[in-house]
Amino acid sequence: MSDEPEFVDHRPESGEDEEDSAEDLSAADGGELLFAESAGEALSGTSGTSGARTRTPPPPRSASGRHARVGSGSRGRSSGRLKRRGPPPTGRHARVSSGKHSAVRPGSRSGPHPASRSGPRPQARRPGGDSGVRPPGPPPAEHQAAAALMAQVKPAPEGDPYVNRELGPFKVEGFLGMDRGERRYVGTHTESKELALLRVYPLKGSYAQEFAKLAVRGERACRVQHPQLATALGVGKSGDCFFVGTAPPAGKLLSELLAEGEPLAPDALKTLLTDVGGALGALHQRQLVHANVSPKTIRLHEDRWFLHDPGLSRPRAEFDFLSAGGEVLGEPGFIAPETVDSGEQTSASDLYALGCVAWTALSLKPPFTGDDPVQVLLDQLNVDVPPVAGVEGKAPVPDDLAVLVGKLCGYTPAVRYGAARELLSDLKGLERGDVPAPFASDLRKDEEEPDAEKLGSGRALVIVLAGLNVLALGALFLVFLRYSSVTYADPLESFSFPDLTAPAAAPGDPAK
Repeated sequence: MSDEPEFVDHRPESGEDEEDSAEDLSAADGGELLFAESAGEALSGTSGTSGARTRTPPPPRSASGRHARVGSGSRGRSSGRLKRRGPPPTGRHARVSSGKHSAVRPGSRSGPHPASRSGPRPQARRPGGDSGVRPPGPPPAEHQAAAALMAQVKPAPEGDPYVNRELGPFKVEGFLGMDRGERRYVGTHTESKELALLRVYPLKGSYAQEFAKLAVRGERACRVQHPQLATALGVGKSGDCFFVGTAPPAGKLLSELLAEGEPLAPDALKTLLTDVGGALGALHQRQLVHANVSPKTIRLHEDRWFLHDPGLSRPRAEFDFLSAGGEVLGEPGFIAPETVDSGEQTSASDLYALGCVAWTALSLKPPFTGDDPVQVLLDQLNVDVPPVAGVEGKAPVPDDLAVLVGKLCGYTPAVRYGAARELLSDLKGLERGDVPAPFASDLRKDEEEPDAEKLGSGRALVIVLAGLNVLALGALFLVFLRYSSVTYADPLESFSFPDLTAPAAAPGDPAK
């Protein structure tokens, strides 16, 4: 007896169920015929005998058990399936072999199953996939960003130490420019072959101390993951430099959009606050700050807002005299008063900057402007952010948005959002129709002008109390003298006045 597996045809033999038709099978199968052949496998014919049909599996593969391939009939279809105990399966799981049950249903496709056709199988084209055929229209924004980045490549300075060098997972390809010691290049990720914008900060030279501090805060911040935070493709130290590699920036900066002369619509601003607030929340949860939230670090790409350059802000030498020992980081006009005063950077200072961004998006100008950046910072230090008024001739700012901006721009952290989650909670409340409650007025007691009437009455009270204290001390001193046992000699007791009635003695007379 052969060791080959036995294949049994579950079709009824000749004379059984002659009335069974393809239409009945199609109905039992849910209106769909399933086939058992394997794509790309040569199907061999069998002898025309009645009863069970068998075939020999292909030589390269030993068919046994559940992995045995089903045979084929005379029309290139399977001749059955492995013999199993119990009744044959019915419904859509029943396999159909050749014979009368392989008749083509009305409206179905004739010919062999597509899996058994010879020749290459057509490839399905996925949306956005590399099918070689792109939909009409401009290229994707990522391609435009890469092309724009390559267009900025210029000849590198003679003796540039980084061109054609590998920095971590990147290879430096072209030079873009330099700004206060920071170098920018076009690079390629050695594994993914992605184009990248490389920022290189040398840790030697005149900016070594500043770049060492930047590397500490920047490396942690650039590794934070959030959908609306432009995460670095690679960041770290390589030899004598600190580097950050990011994807070519796609989309438009908020500053470019506002330069077109149209303020953001209320819904667009709510989306901006939600996206950027969420990105800041991801940083703040890790005890990190962005330190440079401004229209120059926020981009719009595919109707969503992205926050760029976390932790990569740099101080300016002209601002050093403002803070008491700290670094003033950020863009003038978007720096919190406590940062100007002491260099302190907290989550509240990031949210203040976001509030100034929202103020600018609604008014087309920052709350504090001027040609002198130092004077702008002094204004931020000494003056409250005025209520947002919008643009003249445009629709007024909704009251709920005005309250949100005011809660972001409070002069002190005590009257400002302390965490991004508080802002996001108020934004969700706006969707439900809730109106956020403003904070209490920020009264700075050390700078509050005194009330003249209260000051006058206070001075009079002080004078009266001082007079009473003097009288009380005098009375106590008299009581002390009265009951004291110490007696004092009268200095006038032995003193006598001369007798002025006696005649004066003549000159030359002897004294009596």
